[in-house]
Amino acid sequence: MSKVPDPRRPSHRLTFDEAVQVHLALWRGEYKNRIAARFDINVWRVYDVRDGKLHLGSEDVAREIWARTGQPAA
Repeated sequence: MSKVPDPRRPSHRLTFDEAVQVHLALWRGEYKNRIAARFDINVWRVYDVRDGKLHLGSEDVAREIWARTGQPAA
């Protein structure tokens, strides 16, 4: 018998590339709760990415993208 997932619990685990996208979204001024909804994660994971507690180095990559393009990637 398979286990039924809890529909109230976010099922997605944020990847490094998605963490880069979180940084860029934050810098564009997007709301944290909407970023969390887009990636199906808890809003606290957005704070963890922002504060460097999750996916170390993702902010550096996001800064490189920002500098190379002159604007954050959508």
